[in-house]
Amino acid sequence: MALKNSRIPLGRADMLASTAVREAHQAGLPADDIVPVGGVRRYAPAVDGAVLLAVTDDARREEFLAGFARLAFDTRERGDLTSR
Repeated sequence: MALKNSRIPLGRADMLASTAVREAHQAGLPADDIVPVGGVRRYAPAVDGAVLLAVTDDARREEFLAGFARLAFDTRERGDLTSR
C-alpha cells in the first residue's frame, strides 16, 4: 500500500538508487547489471521511489534477492521482491 503523498524529490531517489547499486556491487551480488528505472530514469521532479532493475541468471535470482534484502542501507519498506 502506497502512502498518501509519498513522492520523494528526484535528487533523493537518485541518491538512494546510486547507493543501492554501489552496495550491491560491493557485496558481490550476482548481477550482470543493475539500473534505475521509472521516474528516476525519466528525471521526473518527484518520484514514488528508487526503482531498480537487476539483470542476473535465473539460477542465481534467489541468491541475488536474498543478498539485496540483507544490504545495510535497505531499511525502508519495499514491495514484494519475489514477484516476477
